[in-house]
Amino acid sequence: MNRKLLITLFIATLACVTYSCKKIIPSVDPARCEHATDGLIVKKWASAFIQTDTYNSSGTKTNTSFDHPAGFIQFKNDATYTIVSDGILVNGSWLFDHNCNLALTAGGSTGVTFEVVTLTTDSLIIRKKVNNLVVTQHFGAYSCSYQPYMVKKWVNTYIQQDNYSSDGATVVSSNLIYPIGFFELNSDSTYRVVSNNVPLNGKWSMNIDKCDLTLDAGTSLARTFEIVKASADSLIIRRKAGNVAYIQHYKAYNCPTLAQLEQQWDNIDIRTDYVTNGTLSGSNYIYPTGYFKLNANLSYNVLSSGATLDGSWLLLDQSHGCPLVLDQATSLERSFDIIKITSDSLTIYREDIINQSAYTQRYKKH
Repeated sequence: MNRKLLITLFIATLACVTYSCKKIIPSVDPARCEHATDGLIVKKWASAFIQTDTYNSSGTKTNTSFDHPAGFIQFKNDATYTIVSDGILVNGSWLFDHNCNLALTAGGSTGVTFEVVTLTTDSLIIRKKVNNLVVTQHFGAYSCSYQPYMVKKWVNTYIQQDNYSSDGATVVSSNLIYPIGFFELNSDSTYRVVSNNVPLNGKWSMNIDKCDLTLDAGTSLARTFEIVKASADSLIIRRKAGNVAYIQHYKAYNCPTLAQLEQQWDNIDIRTDYVTNGTLSGSNYIYPTGYFKLNANLSYNVLSSGATLDGSWLLLDQSHGCPLVLDQATSLERSFDIIKITSDSLTIYREDIINQSAYTQRYKKH
């Protein structure tokens, strides 16, 4: 089943295009429905999976497929709901109709009605038949189980930017951005961001009840993200500002091995960026001749346009974000983030907070 139809069924936005709609009349007391007598429905439910069964004209099942959207559905006491599904957000109203089925609207008088298959304290299963398809959506009780995964270094994969209509209800366009860098959350509640050579540092906090992430709380830069997904190897966070939503996708940073680093790396260029409070004010490049050699005995040798420098190096472990440290415990100590390493290239990054500069150094294998 294609993704567009799954999302359509899930968020009930294009309902009238996909199948016939009916007017939902909020004339039934929810207490009359067995499903809602103890208010089980009013909570936040985490997406588990969607099962789609396809039937032929004689009613025989011919195919079953599964989808695992990241997100949740939250039913609120004021009869409104919020859905996030793979970064797409929809708000509307909900009620139990005269047949005690779950009816969702998407901001108007028309909507979609689902049969409630299961409703317990920890499980919600709803089902909708559409022509020859039966779509069954499974949810589990939502809990902020993401906290153990948050404190680590995350690598940028991409940002999905969704642009909404003026009423904030419909996504009118989307585009993908692929910034180079990382997002590091430290155990001392500090964070570091590098995105296309621009660094930003500050404080982070997490609200366990709401399961959201706030950067720079109490400052003019404060911004809060919904945690859509977090696991040992993946992080998705979402923030909406005005009529634009940003869904930021990361993967866990994996340390390089010593064997990968123990090479002679020939200079390509050094980029210097001048940055103040996360704003880039200028850049310049130099192209030194020479090399950066990391030896197996943890010594290094540098030749840069005739100047030489020798010293010691080490690679800190995953819990420290895997930085490459030169001349530790000396007056020359400096730490580099390894932005990229391949079989034939190395890119390292260092921020100089005192001089409000950032250096990106690129090398190729000798």
